[in-house]
Amino acid sequence: MQVLPSPKVAKGAMMTLVCKTDIDVKQVAAEIAGQDWNAALPNLYDDGSHGDSAANDKAYSLALTAPTVSGTYRVKFYRVLPDQNELESQLLTFEVQ
Repeated sequence: MQVLPSPKVAKGAMMTLVCKTDIDVKQVAAEIAGQDWNAALPNLYDDGSHGDSAANDKAYSLALTAPTVSGTYRVKFYRVLPDQNELESQLLTFEVQ
């Protein structure tokens, strides 16, 4: 699994979370935690919308507004397999400046 959140983003700017996978999945989700902002994002998309650049390329994406408080934020991605088993990414970070 390759994960690509932006390493640095401006406060309140648009950002896109991307999780690339090399296997078939039923769903990709993410959790973000840090400073004054925690979010559970149950659906990243591979349909050419919601910040996804191309449909069906196994890169699941979600465009969202970055937190407005500076600091380090942690991201973890979850891939749900067709048999309902779940694979987690390593914990990643990005900086809001």
